[in-house]
Amino acid sequence: MSHSDLPDGILIVDKPGGLTSHDVVLKIRKYTPQKKVGFIGTLDPLATGVLPICIGKATKLSSFLSSQDKEYLAHILLGIRTDTDDISGRIVEEREVSVPPGKVKKVVESFTGDIEQIPPPLLGHQERGQEALPIRPRGEENQPTSP
Repeated sequence: MSHSDLPDGILIVDKPGGLTSHDVVLKIRKYTPQKKVGFIGTLDPLATGVLPICIGKATKLSSFLSSQDKEYLAHILLGIRTDTDDISGRIVEEREVSVPPGKVKKVVESFTGDIEQIPPPLLGHQERGQEALPIRPRGEENQPTSP
């Protein structure tokens, strides 16, 4: 099969938790001789769900597709705080929480549209197989970044 005979297209992957988006691309590259393979958007290793993978000539669509609106479904656990600001960290505080459902809905709705994201104190990614260093010393506040 010549390079021009290889299929081009978009593969829709249901990414499981525990894998990075790049891990998924590496796995797909094992099964296709196509040189160009890339993902649209990034799903955190804790996130599960749809991860579109562009193969071959379809990689030219990735910048267009990644700029489109996205929709997320979240499971919210109230009453705990971790040292990483996500569920993967060590619980440093636990308390009883009572919040009216309408208030939860209002807060969740504030995450729609263009928002400024404040990175967590520690990034959960790895470099060269080792856990990456914190992006800032503990106790310092992170600054918002553009979406």
